[in-house]
Amino acid sequence: MRTQTAIKGFLNNRRAQNLSPQTIQLYELVLRKFGQCCPELPSSPGPVEEFLTSLNVSSETKHGSFKILKTFYRFIALRY
Repeated sequence: MRTQTAIKGFLNNRRAQNLSPQTIQLYELVLRKFGQCCPELPSSPGPVEEFLTSLNVSSETKHGSFKILKTFYRFIALRY
């Protein structure tokens, strides 16, 4: 599956759940970077771990990105 397709579905779902605009923007920021790194949605943890390792941010920001990806993958598992 194309990562961008999954991201689009995820963000539409989050908007339908009426999440705050700031939350949606944060999801978009992290997932856009993830989609650039992984055009095809990884089915194993290796590429996800490599993406997180490549982020040049604080450990708190990296943990936040991990939580966003965890939420994203839960959505994918339930939806697709």
